[in-house]
Amino acid sequence: MQPRMRLSATTNEHVSSN
Repeated sequence: MQPRMRLSATTNEHVSSN
């Protein structure tokens, strides 16, 4: 479950950067 949240954070950062 922890690794899943990490993936979400990465995607969120990418979207935020966009």
